Amino acid sequence: MIKKLISLLLFVTFSFATLCCDGTISNSSGRGTCSHHGGVCESSSSCNKPDSPYFVTASDGEYENKITLSWTKVIGASYYKIFIKSSSSSHYRLITSHYEEASYTYYTTDLAVKKFKVVACNSCGCSRGATDTGYILPQVSHKNTPFCSEFTVIDGDTLEYMGIRYRLYGIDAPESYDGKKMEYDAKRCGVSEDDIRDAGYLAKIFVTHLLQNSNQKCTIDSRYKDAYGRDVAIIYFAQGTSLNETLIANGYAIAWDKYIKEDGLKTSWNRKEQEAAIEKKGLWGSYCKLMNCLTKQHYSCNITSLSFHPITGIEQKVVNHSYTITGYFAPYHFGSDPKSNWTFTSAITHTTYQLLGDTSPENIKKMGVFGWKRVDVSPNPPTFYMIRFEDDPFGWLIFNIDSKGSCKSVYKLAGQDPKTKAFSYDLDEDGKPDRLQLDCKVDGNVVKFFYKGD
Repeated sequence: MIKKLISLLLFVTFSFATLCCDGTISNSSGRGTCSHHGGVCESSSSCNKPDSPYFVTASDGEYENKITLSWTKVIGASYYKIFIKSSSSSHYRLITSHYEEASYTYYTTDLAVKKFKVVACNSCGCSRGATDTGYILPQVSHKNTPFCSEFTVIDGDTLEYMGIRYRLYGIDAPESYDGKKMEYDAKRCGVSEDDIRDAGYLAKIFVTHLLQNSNQKCTIDSRYKDAYGRDVAIIYFAQGTSLNETLIANGYAIAWDKYIKEDGLKTSWNRKEQEAAIEKKGLWGSYCKLMNCLTKQHYSCNITSLSFHPITGIEQKVVNHSYTITGYFAPYHFGSDPKSNWTFTSAITHTTYQLLGDTSPENIKKMGVFGWKRVDVSPNPPTFYMIRFEDDPFGWLIFNIDSKGSCKSVYKLAGQDPKTKAFSYDLDEDGKPDRLQLDCKVDGNVVKFFYKGD
């Protein structure tokens, strides 16, 4: 009698019970009554692995410090395994087993792209297939595409567009405004604040000319926000090069290693910086000490390339004489040849010419002007001024002016470089431009020269 009662009790119990794939038994009949740790099976002999999740998606650059994953919930899955990798050559690694809803938040401040996959599991095993997210960005990546000329240039490494301030990613240019950083840089670099200010102004002028005279669109690739609330970004030109790299390559900024996260980018930009320093491009000529201090490298400043020895006869001819400024040079983006990306504007006729990068007699005869051709463009603010001190094809001096109206450097046109065919300022034929031992003072359109240090 007792055996019959036990048999009846077991029959009643299992008649209204559900076997779950995790080995548990639900005391209620019908599907979907197992705990979240087990899917429903039809019988004890049919324990099946769950299907793969589908519609696996991830936030792509929507947040600064996290990536959110989501997928469609899989019937029969008691938990999910989430895997990650950051390149095609690396292997997936398990980051968590997730028992909650069909979503997960991965926190990170790493700038490298990520790829995730999600598999569904229960006590019988995990799904064979897995849907991945594709490679996605972990941090903010709002890619706006304004016209390059729509930017407002704040200084050599900071721009503004539509009320948003952008700090150029991975570079540093000299300060053009007074402040604590300028004071700090002057003290640690052993240079004057005036030198930093003037170098910063030249960097700002260079950026202005690149952007304001372009009719193309730029792409803003914002990476994250810095401590001052600025968007840290790479600004790309239409042809794919970046403003950031262009500033380094032309010697108006240094590669800021500690803020460049990508190894390939760091290597490339450091190589561009080294080439600019060796060739004395941009600020590496007159402000080599400052640039070396900013980059914390030790490139040779090679004093012979900025020769301060008197060039007999030239200084004597111009010292204590006043000259009317003939015109000024300004950078202007005409194309890929850097020798031709300059304009000269006459201070008398206000006519603008393009530097041709070729001073051959044939070119002079053809164009009717020394190595230039007339162009119909609006020139940028002056970078170098020019005066003619003697009636000779090469009787020209060029110089730049600091914020106080004094000369920073004076060079004499020496002719044509036999290799590059560009204008040369190499007077002693050592292959490097020679800076004259001259200062000057500008008053309106008149400049007066005197010996350096007088």
